[in-house]
Amino acid sequence: NGSAWSDWQQGTLSTDLVLTLADEDGTYYLEYYARDVYNNSSPVKNVTLYVDSTPPEAEANLDGTEGDNNWYISSVTVTLEASDAGAGVEAIYWRYAAGGWNTYTGPIAVNTQGTTSIEYYSMDRLDNKESPKTVAFDIDTTDPTIGISLSPADPTGSSGWYTGSVTVTLTSADTDSGLASTEYRIGSGSWTTYDGPFTISTSASHTVYYRATDNAGNMVQATRTVKVDTVAPTTTVSLSGTKEG
Repeated sequence: NGSAWSDWQQGTLSTDLVLTLADEDGTYYLEYYARDVYNNSSPVKNVTLYVDSTPPEAEANLDGTEGDNNWYISSVTVTLEASDAGAGVEAIYWRYAAGGWNTYTGPIAVNTQGTTSIEYYSMDRLDNKESPKTVAFDIDTTDPTIGISLSPADPTGSSGWYTGSVTVTLTSADTDSGLASTEYRIGSGSWTTYDGPFTISTSASHTVYYRATDNAGNMVQATRTVKVDTVAPTTTVSLSGTKEG
């Protein structure tokens, strides 16, 4: 096992010589020979013995595009690796949670939305097995949804104009990582967190920008033009001619 050779040990005539190797894992080289009562000796022979009671260790590496809050916003590639200081790694096994075990032959591509759990373990050439380990990760590659509705639903004037105030309602949702925020702004104004319907009453052609962001960082954005004119036109009269008297 990398140490100096020990002294020769002698057995008896009537029993075999039993040697107990150290508990330390490693490779041991044993030489032996026999000698009779007349001092005749056999040639020295040797044997190599391997001691390995320690299981290998496997680890999982994940590769994908990371979003917010530990979510991945792309498919994830799972690579399993194992090392063994003794007899060497025989195989790595893996499975989806509660599924059947598979022999690992190469990277595992996962694109399932939501949480995925993979169990894995390794075994060495002497059938030493480590306890199964688990790696879990979350995937959300889908943008949230967002919609807008106006009240009144249809313009009250002509050419798409409203002649009074307009109430704007936003509706957003996300079924994977969950909705993080819904925001809007009017024209070049600042983004405002949406917490309920809002009203546009200023006479002008307004561009409403609205967006939704999920907990993974996926975002969807859209715009809607709302034209409001609550001011009646003015009429002026001018007279021309010669005034008598």
